[in-house]
Amino acid sequence: MFEEREAAAQGLGERRWLRLGPQHAALFRFGEKPTGPKAPPPELVLSDATISKIAQNSALLAAPTTEGGFADDQLVRILGLLIKTGRRISEIIMLDYDPLVAIPFPDPNGHVARLRYQQTKIMTDDNTILVDQEVVDLIREQQRYALEFMSEYGQSGGSPKYLFLGRNNNRHGQRHYVMSVVHRRLGEFAANLDLRDEQGNPVRISRTHTFRHTRATNLLNAGVPIHVAMRYMGHKTPTMFMHYAKTLATVAESEFLRYKKVTADGRDYGRDPGELFEALALDKRTDRILPNGYCTLPPRQSCDKGNACLSCTKFVTDASFTDDLERQRDETHSLVQQRQAAHIQRFGEAMTSNNIWLRGRQEELAALDGILLAIDGVRQEDGTFTPLRGAGAPQQRLTREEKEETA
Repeated sequence: MFEEREAAAQGLGERRWLRLGPQHAALFRFGEKPTGPKAPPPELVLSDATISKIAQNSALLAAPTTEGGFADDQLVRILGLLIKTGRRISEIIMLDYDPLVAIPFPDPNGHVARLRYQQTKIMTDDNTILVDQEVVDLIREQQRYALEFMSEYGQSGGSPKYLFLGRNNNRHGQRHYVMSVVHRRLGEFAANLDLRDEQGNPVRISRTHTFRHTRATNLLNAGVPIHVAMRYMGHKTPTMFMHYAKTLATVAESEFLRYKKVTADGRDYGRDPGELFEALALDKRTDRILPNGYCTLPPRQSCDKGNACLSCTKFVTDASFTDDLERQRDETHSLVQQRQAAHIQRFGEAMTSNNIWLRGRQEELAALDGILLAIDGVRQEDGTFTPLRGAGAPQQRLTREEKEETA
């Protein structure tokens, strides 16, 4: 192109080809090529709370300027697609007018169509992704806007080339929405909201790639296989995708430390939670991650408790396991009632407190009640979830109902 820049400028009608210089034709020898982009810093991943705040206030983008808004209906839908799909901003603003492809069979995960986009950075075999009804609704709404736009210019007989349209000098719909406008207005939008993360730091959504990092990290957090997530994000090799995994590790640590840890008897965990996270990460043993918490048993020691984690001093949990702990308590309570009913039917009397099986289940219920009460106390103190630690030696404890009555 450098050698044929004059022919390119004339044939393509684009004078900017003439700006090509010798530096654009230079080749790097092996070992001299500059390093690629570094892994994204953790602040590029938006939390669920930040995403919710952005979505809840997105109507401000469409509000009239007299009301402090931006009078930009299209940007509301662009923002919605950024959040929902994780596509690059260039891929969204360059969507065809009709980018939806029907899928021939019902999808159990709620996908209703495929979104076809223009791959603007990496050439892949497929440039479609599955989308749900919410994305389809955004597309349909924008299509109605585009047809009204064309009608304003007396072009009601046809459809535009692009879905998102530039407002100026575009009567035939041949120019897409301007990318620089997206960056500028989203920056102003975040400033108007005083958008900040959980640590109080300003959040810059004018860097729209933030939404892409967030989407990729959320896919990994949800347990989506690497090859599936890689294809969804439009990457050809795992190496291109794995820099998101580095972000994932940072996010996982911050999420782990966000919750206060407690033991099985409801006491605060005495060690530094950061040390616990490092131990779990370095140990790499899946049996340390329990359905209702974590096992802090040193790597060189073996467990002799079996499944009796709730009576073990090495058991630690936090508020992120609240649903699992409540479900375990309800299931244990239901199991005790069933066994008592069966015992009465068979022997004519209920099991006494001397029954070994019943004593074990009562200790489990007492431990679960103590943990859940501790978690509730953390919520009431600061409105957040704090990690808690597991049980100690078997001891007589008040049930949750007894403690509430005493209080």
